[in-house]
Order: sequence, then C-alpha cells, then structure tokens
Amino acid sequence: MNGDEAILFAVGNTLVCDDLDEAKALSWTGERFRVVTVDGILLTKAGTMTGGTSGGMEARSKQWDDKKIEGLKKKKEQLESELEELGSIREMHLKESEASGKMSGLEKKIQYAEIEKKSIEDKLASLKKEKRVIKEEIDRINPELCKLKETVEKRATEIGKLEKRINDIVDRIYRKFSQDVGVENIREYEENHVKAAQHMAEERLSLSNQLAKLKYQYVIFSPATIFYLYLCLVECFPFLLV
Repeated sequence: MNGDEAILFAVGNTLVCDDLDEAKALSWTGERFRVVTVDGILLTKAGTMTGGTSGGMEARSKQWDDKKIEGLKKKKEQLESELEELGSIREMHLKESEASGKMSGLEKKIQYAEIEKKSIEDKLASLKKEKRVIKEEIDRINPELCKLKETVEKRATEIGKLEKRINDIVDRIYRKFSQDVGVENIREYEENHVKAAQHMAEERLSLSNQLAKLKYQYVIFSPATIFYLYLCLVECFPFLLV
C-alpha cells in the first residue's frame, strides 16, 4: 500500500475546511458530509463535534479586544449608577406613595375647581340674562325718556316765558316805588330787605346772648355798672328800645 492509498484509507470521504463555519455548513446542511477543520475539529454526519486545538478558541477570543472590554465595563458602570439613582424598592414604594397622595390631592382640587367653575358659570349665565333684561328695559324706556325730556324742556321754556311776563307786570306795578327807594325793580328791594332782616335777626340774637351773660355776672358787677353798660349798648344799637 503506497502513501496515497494510506491517506485515503485513513480519511475516507472526509472533507477538510479552513474554518468551523464552513465545516458546519457542509456537515449539517443539505447533503451531509464528514468534515474536519485545519484546527482538527471533526464534525460527523450524526451532528457531533469533537477534537480540535485551542487555536480556534484563541482566534475567537481575539474578537474581544481591549476597546470592547473597556466599553462593556463603562456600560456596566453606567447601569450600576442608574440602578443606584433609582434607589431601593422600599424607597421607590415610598416615592410612589407620596406621588399617589399628591395626585389624590390634586384630583380633589380639580373637583373643587370644577364645582366652583360650574357655580361661576351659573352666576355668569344669570348675570347675562339679567343684563339682557335690563338692556331690553332700557331700550323700552329710552323713547319715553326722550319724550319726557322734550316735554320738560318745553314746559321749562313756557315757565320761563310766564315768569318774564309776570316780572314785567310786577315791575310796571312797582316802578314808582322802585324809583323812590333807589332800586332797579321790586325783586332787588325784596332781596335787600330779606338780607337786612336776616342781619337784624342775627344782631338781636348776639345782643340777647350778651345780655344773658351780663345777667349771670350780676353778682360781680354793681347795678350802676350794669345800667351803664346797658346805656352803652342802647347808644350803639338804638333798635333795642323798640
């Protein structure tokens, strides 16, 4: 038996592949073959895989370079930090309970606000209705008010004319009297007379008050002194003798 025959006897119909993926494709898909990789991994038609060297594992381990490992470490630290921020389950329950309480309070406030809103809306609707009624009443009264104003103005004009006629008649009647007393018309005389009468009344009241004070002071002043004061008052105000 020569060398070729010996190799053929040893390997038979076994196929040789460069990598494991190619060996799997040939051995386990479609028409199955007995396949061996250059690393020595044997894949049988039955689906078993045996043998091989550490070279394949070393090749696969090279896929995890330092950058990927460092990135995974950072990712791990980030996740741990986020987990720490979330806190324990008990703290989360407490926060959830607090949030639930706040939410319940806000819901009650919303309910009260809705009730108040409904009340305000009802009042607003009532006020709008009242405003509409008042406006209708104003619109109804305005024409009558305009008529009344016209009537009042007309009556005022007529009254003014009548007063002027009356004053003219009175002036003609008291013309001579007005000339004698030195006034323009009887109305001026009456106005002056009223003022004089008011002034006289005020003077009488003032003197009466002074006399009352003198009576209370009688115990201090002698009768002669009081009589002298009385004469002085009469001399200043002769109308006291009236």
